[in-house]
Amino acid sequence: MSLRSEKQTRMGGLKTMLKRILRYYGQPVRRKYYQLKNDLLGNKTVPLAGVRLDLSSDVYSEEVAAEIQSGYYEAVESDFIQSYLDVDTPTIDLGSGTGYTTCLIDKKLTDTTPIVALEANPNLIPEMKKNKSLN
Repeated sequence: MSLRSEKQTRMGGLKTMLKRILRYYGQPVRRKYYQLKNDLLGNKTVPLAGVRLDLSSDVYSEEVAAEIQSGYYEAVESDFIQSYLDVDTPTIDLGSGTGYTTCLIDKKLTDTTPIVALEANPNLIPEMKKNKSLN
């Protein structure tokens, strides 16, 4: 067995073990799982409701990053979008922030349905564009 396949086997076993712990202990462990995974792999891209967000920027506070990693970030908005937004409804996302809800809406809409994202804080625009490019 090569060194690479040994490492992959160990990582696969670690993932399986962590997933079992996660199922048993629930959400608080999920947050730690993603923190450990990101620290070990050096990856700061986190999935949330089908949207990938890059948490490497300093625009995310520690609390917001933890909420994103645990899956609770803007949960009400996400549920509303998934449940009630029609796929053909032109949409304006006011206060887009880093673009999470914009990306979520964009995934729900058809390719020809327009979406406009508006954000007053110019420091968040580059982060919004980065997250859009990930999705």
